[in-house]
Amino acid sequence: MFIPAREPNGRLSRTMNPVDSASPAAVKRLKDAALKGVADEHWGTQLGHLLLDGAITEPLYAAGRRWTETVMAYYRAIGAPPPYPKAISWERYEPGADPDPRSEKGKRIINKAIKAIDEMHDAYGVLRTAGLLAERVVRAVCETNATPQDWAERVALTEGLSVLALFWGLTKQSHGSNVRS
Repeated sequence: MFIPAREPNGRLSRTMNPVDSASPAAVKRLKDAALKGVADEHWGTQLGHLLLDGAITEPLYAAGRRWTETVMAYYRAIGAPPPYPKAISWERYEPGADPDPRSEKGKRIINKAIKAIDEMHDAYGVLRTAGLLAERVVRAVCETNATPQDWAERVALTEGLSVLALFWGLTKQSHGSNVRS
């Protein structure tokens, strides 16, 4: 059993710390290597982690990203705040008035909102065909950045994203696919 050396004040001895004994060049190399590996934007989300770990493929990642964008567009279209809004800004601003719905700009905004609502309803209907667990896990991972808890949730996530990827034309259905339609 190894007992680390301590200084008289009770702190762990600095002579045993490998970082302190490394050359400055070695510390810089380690720091640069860590920054290069973590600089990838995929590390920012749980979905990205799954992609980088090889748990999901690029088309499934693209389906997850599209699901997230679809959900956010839906919330904007119905005028609801996102479930996890960004931090409050301390800058003061006056929100502008919405354009007249009869104007060209108002009609474009309404058509965009209708399209977002229709796309969400269609995608949600397709996601439901993968099963309730797949729906819950896809929504948790893509919308709230949750981590799949076990093997069953990872399988359900893959099934849900596969159905969405197929629906959006991100993948082609294989002959022996187990994706339900």
